[in-house]
Amino acid sequence: MTNPVGLNEKDTKLALIVTGCASHSTYTAKTQSDTAAAHQARCE
Repeated sequence: MTNPVGLNEKDTKLALIVTGCASHSTYTAKTQSDTAAAHQARCE
């Protein structure tokens, strides 16, 4: 699942719930300015 860049915080959290990736969630909380692609790479 690829998330579009520029999601707001609420949408990002929803996307994280859908993907179910805890490390992705933690990384997003630390670097919300990063792109969704970077988050996905970190998650995998």
